[in-house]
Amino acid sequence: MKAATKDAIVKASNSEVGKAAASQFTKNSKVLTGSSYAAAYVTVISTFLYYCSSKNEAAAKKELILRGLIKLEDI
Repeated sequence: MKAATKDAIVKASNSEVGKAAASQFTKNSKVLTGSSYAAAYVTVISTFLYYCSSKNEAAAKKELILRGLIKLEDI
């Protein structure tokens, strides 16, 4: 998971998507640079939230199995 997160961060910071979107509204170089950082920040936060939710999902499934509320075949 660490490697995937690191790759996502690197790709987001190198991405031109944020710059392209911001360039439609302004030509200010500081704003364009800031938009790249904002895109990377959003990617980092969303990756972290995805990791937390998937970890919580696995723990919830394990708890339901232990309580006998679902079976392995149901998953």
